[in-house]
Amino acid sequence: MSPNGRLREWLKLHGKISSILLIPAVLVIPLITFILWQLAIWIAFLLQIAGSLIVLPLVILAAALVIAGVVIVTRFLLGK
Repeated sequence: MSPNGRLREWLKLHGKISSILLIPAVLVIPLITFILWQLAIWIAFLLQIAGSLIVLPLVILAAALVIAGVVIVTRFLLGK
């Protein structure tokens, strides 16, 4: 096609370069995708745990206030 085989050399060079880039990409990109997916799942779990840990003390405080209120009202009504 070309007088000195430049096109053939160009195709050969770019074929090697694309092979060198394609093989690691095919092997590494799925692994990176899997790791990122697992990381996203773990972050969602941690956020759910953190949300539960924030709500728990508020529920305990509300329960203690209700119990204290019941005790105060009972003492007031019984006159003790």
